[in-house]
Amino acid sequence: MVKPPWTFLFGLTIALVFYFVEVSVAWCESLWDHNGSVMRLLTDGANRVFVYEVPRQSLLDIGVRPGTVLFTGIRDGDKYQGSARRFSQHCSTPIVYSVSGKVISEKMVVLTGVVHIVNEKCQETGKTRQDELVFRFLRSTEVAGGIANGQETPIPNAGISTDGSKTTGPQYPSVTGTGFQISSDSHVLTNFHVAGRCKSLALRKMGQHPIPAELVAGDSTNDLALLRAKTPLAGTIASFASGPPPRAGSDIAVFGFPLTSVLSDSGNIVIGNITSLAGLGNDSRLFQISAPVQPGNSGGPVLDRRGHVVAVIVSKLDSVLVAEKIGDIPQNVNFAIKANVAINFLDGVGVKYMRLEGGEVLDTPSIADAAQGFTFLVECVN
Repeated sequence: MVKPPWTFLFGLTIALVFYFVEVSVAWCESLWDHNGSVMRLLTDGANRVFVYEVPRQSLLDIGVRPGTVLFTGIRDGDKYQGSARRFSQHCSTPIVYSVSGKVISEKMVVLTGVVHIVNEKCQETGKTRQDELVFRFLRSTEVAGGIANGQETPIPNAGISTDGSKTTGPQYPSVTGTGFQISSDSHVLTNFHVAGRCKSLALRKMGQHPIPAELVAGDSTNDLALLRAKTPLAGTIASFASGPPPRAGSDIAVFGFPLTSVLSDSGNIVIGNITSLAGLGNDSRLFQISAPVQPGNSGGPVLDRRGHVVAVIVSKLDSVLVAEKIGDIPQNVNFAIKANVAINFLDGVGVKYMRLEGGEVLDTPSIADAAQGFTFLVECVN
């Protein structure tokens, strides 16, 4: 998915952000996403093993636990081959089948194989299906990190409490982020890493009571989540920019609720530019921007000079880790999901939104006034 530079840059890329902030990875043990489960990749020479670190709830329900093996095999160059296990509620033991595939840009591993279909008695039906396993690189302390509430967050305990007793399922940390209203039906767009795994959600503005919300749709691949308030939202509705896409160098403003325990909860606005039309490894879904962002900005709108949304804040470079690698501190290297990616997501879930072209060029205070009308603090409680 992302093609990072190598040779000299290998040491640098482990300190870079791909959707999430403050990456700290040991390459002998790294964390990956697989269909909503967090996987741990164990390596020893050419040997490769994917085990479940945080199984998704549907797998927990059929007995998959942290440490359960999904894949064992070897890596030869950019090729993987080995055995995978398919878990079924009808079978007391996993269905084992052969898979092979390749590494894509060191950020994704895709394996395919043919698995036998079984009936309710776990008997083979004589039919087979092509199965695909996709693993996407995460980080050593992923799940709800991003630039949501700022601090490094531990991997959830996946149903095992600190005293060893079982809990009801994966335990994710509570976080805060930013979102913005995109429809008259009280829909709010934000990041999946902010709102995708929450026991409860609320939307809030300064001086107002929290408004309960629910997750309507999520896209963990593109890190987008759509919420809907359980009571009608007051305020205005954001509009996506129509017309020609932004160019490198275009002026932008970012509005959000960073560092809510420290800074003003009325919302902060910063300005900058689109510095590149692609993210890490030339990821065409992202803009690189120079506007400063902080923990809590995740999911907030990136606005053009007319106050129209051109992107959604998603991540920032970890300047401390990069400084350790290259001996210099990078300045304002941040990333945002392009509006067309967000629009495709909204089209896919059938939610209406507004697009506007042209309009009056606004000064920064006027953009801030407009953004306050449609932007919310998003509270994810676990």
